[in-house]
Amino acid sequence: MFTSNKEEVINNNLIGSLSFPITWKISKKLNFNFTPKSVFLPVKQFKGSNSGKFYGNSFGIGTGFDYTLYKKIKYFSSIYFPLGPGYNSFDENLNFSRKNIYNTGLIYSIDTRFSLEASLTNAFGLSPSLGTLNLPSSDQILYKTTLIYRPSNIDLPEEKTPIQERLRLGGLSVSTAEPINSGEIKVNYSLNNNGTWSNKSEWGASKKFSFDLGISSIGQDSLLGKTKEVDYHDTNELFLRGGAKATLLSQANGDLFTSAARVSAGRLRGWGWLFTELANTYSINNKLSLNLNPKFSFSGVANPSAIGTSLNWEIIRGFSLIPEFNYALKESSDNWTMAIRITKLKNKYIDLYTTNCLNFVDTGQLMRSDEQSYGVNIGFIF
Repeated sequence: MFTSNKEEVINNNLIGSLSFPITWKISKKLNFNFTPKSVFLPVKQFKGSNSGKFYGNSFGIGTGFDYTLYKKIKYFSSIYFPLGPGYNSFDENLNFSRKNIYNTGLIYSIDTRFSLEASLTNAFGLSPSLGTLNLPSSDQILYKTTLIYRPSNIDLPEEKTPIQERLRLGGLSVSTAEPINSGEIKVNYSLNNNGTWSNKSEWGASKKFSFDLGISSIGQDSLLGKTKEVDYHDTNELFLRGGAKATLLSQANGDLFTSAARVSAGRLRGWGWLFTELANTYSINNKLSLNLNPKFSFSGVANPSAIGTSLNWEIIRGFSLIPEFNYALKESSDNWTMAIRITKLKNKYIDLYTTNCLNFVDTGQLMRSDEQSYGVNIGFIF
């Protein structure tokens, strides 16, 4: 908020709200909600010895409904009617008024702990007190995406098949869709003969959602980097990336295949890189599975994309063959990896591989190195 002289007004305020939500279950799929609500906000704001009008305390009524469209997908819509005596909106001249607040959108329940909400609203606040306020000096519709986490909800473990246990170990340049278990931590370290290395840790926040953090350095040039078509990295530059993965479908639970969406972000050469991937895994039997993963990366430098394909074939007990190929679509280059995975010890593995993939971390999977590499990838789950 600013004064008439465009000076920023900064105050520390104690705010709060009190509501009494009432839900009427009309059917198995449809609920009607009615919520009387009191909001406590300051009546004035101060700048030195001067003061100005602010929202003040108010009372309102919220009404809405939610309807289950299909299994884990729910549609919701609501309207909040501010009744006073305070306000929830003001214009560019600081004239305060009351405006109805609208919300509508979809909620996808990933599991018992995580949900993803996408909605349209003319409110700008996220807390219970500020969520009843209209966008200042405007009544524009905002797009909102929210990840909802309820850590106290019960998250019952699922018994995994032998191939699920192997697939949760992941791939190299092509990921698998199978999640790690809730509460587990997976750590892996990769190093090749050209000095490229990576270290990645993943935490299972629930049985279908995980967070990951990776640190890496690339010791060789890419073919696209030599031609300056996509100048992705500087040799031996250290970079950090963080991401999250949500499992959307599960073959073990009756779906045709297992599918998981992952997004990550980080910086290289001063540029931000956003990486997205849809990992799809189909298990033919307990020894053989296929992966097909569309991958897209976005930055101010380039927007490379590719389709990753791979097999995971347990030849004999404790030894698996993992061939991988990334097909270039745009501003990327074809590359391949061949690995032998040794899993003689439970929750521990060693990969011996050769590859011309630039790097196994996100956008590096879409680039081809200027020379062939040989290396080892070690990982474990605890």
